[in-house]
Amino acid sequence: MWQPIAPATILEFGSGASTVHVATAFPEAHIFTIDHDNTHLSKTRELCKSANVKDKVTFIHSPLIKRRFGPSAYWSYSVFPTPSNIDCVLIDGPPYFADRGREACLYAIHDSLKIGGIVTLDDCRRLQEKKTIANWRSTFAGSFQIEEADVGHGLTFLIKTATTRARHWTPRRVADSLRRITFPNIIKWFRGDTIPPSQ
Repeated sequence: MWQPIAPATILEFGSGASTVHVATAFPEAHIFTIDHDNTHLSKTRELCKSANVKDKVTFIHSPLIKRRFGPSAYWSYSVFPTPSNIDCVLIDGPPYFADRGREACLYAIHDSLKIGGIVTLDDCRRLQEKKTIANWRSTFAGSFQIEEADVGHGLTFLIKTATTRARHWTPRRVADSLRRITFPNIIKWFRGDTIPPSQ
């Protein structure tokens, strides 16, 4: 899916073996990979070193924090240095326990994504990812052409066709935010126990 645009700058949320695969598949690109787990990031660095692609990758440790976009707050990556003119974005983190933390990733980098740039969301058959895609459609109406691929747990591709102002306070986003306010979730948010202590 990314081949026709010959990406020069790739941003990856969630490092790992995929970092090596992407760096190998796109030898002309530079990859910025972000991970909340420093130990995991170090392992990815070693994988890249073994594959002789370490110099093509910038490794960014970004602990998970509560970030608010419009009516909702998310456990997602803290503020990180965002490259400009991003060609491709791979969203495969934060992990499932962050409860929709992946949704916040696009909100954080939308303006830095080029027209024609592609966002890839992994695991899109999961309910949480389906809700994420629906919220993105609502927030960035008119910004993306959306396609799906039957690969693994499902991939969704969002091709940026226009830059539109993010509309976070849409009826859908507000309703979704209200549905997330349950007593167990309130307890988790106050205790902070949805995120493991070892970041």
